[in-house]
Amino acid sequence: MRVYCQCGSGSSVRRSVTLSADTAALYCSCRDPECGHSFVSEIGFKHTLELPEKVQDQLSGYAQGEGVLWLWKPCCYSENEPAFHKRC
Repeated sequence: MRVYCQCGSGSSVRRSVTLSADTAALYCSCRDPECGHSFVSEIGFKHTLELPEKVQDQLSGYAQGEGVLWLWKPCCYSENEPAFHKRC
């Protein structure tokens, strides 16, 4: 992923701070020495376009009426418990 300064030059991510399970603050510095801009950019999970294969395989049980389906979020997935059975 690339983060650009407002001047149009590329920037370097100096540090990141996790704000939540799906959001982080990126502390950035412009690479253009004439600009010298330092700024914070925020990045976060918006929505899923396609479920991972592991989750799709687990959903086949739901299609047969074996459980309750919750919205899937990547922060919830673990090997031990299907993400769609767990609330985040």
